[in-house]
Amino acid sequence: GFGCSFGAKWFGGYAKHSPGKTDQAYTVRALARDVPALEGCAIERLDFLEIAPRPLPVVIYCDPPYVGTPGYGGRWTREDRQALAKWAGQVVRAGGRIVISEIDTEEAQEDFAGLEFVPTRTVYQSVSVNPAKRGVRREALWVGGAL
Repeated sequence: GFGCSFGAKWFGGYAKHSPGKTDQAYTVRALARDVPALEGCAIERLDFLEIAPRPLPVVIYCDPPYVGTPGYGGRWTREDRQALAKWAGQVVRAGGRIVISEIDTEEAQEDFAGLEFVPTRTVYQSVSVNPAKRGVRREALWVGGAL
């Protein structure tokens, strides 16, 4: 659903590219390239509350819906993000490693203050017809625990 959809929305439409350069083709090539490196890894799609904090060699990557972003099949709130931040602290205290992806906002920085902030180069530009709703948002990572 995600690797073959537009904007990482579960079956939320398909991106259009030049011939041979579709999201679907990219996903297939990337998976074929990376499968050997993933041997022995377990990849699960779960609610974070279903995962018990555990020590290394576990690395947990969380890519929750961004607060205030529609189209994810549910509403992810700041309270949800704060619960994730609290849980992430438990993972780190248990000796695990966690990486969380989220839009860089002041509120997100406050909520994830116990984790290391890592800015990325990924920027989203709104193309809303309404000028008041246009803006630029930058994605960031918050990392906790040692490798």
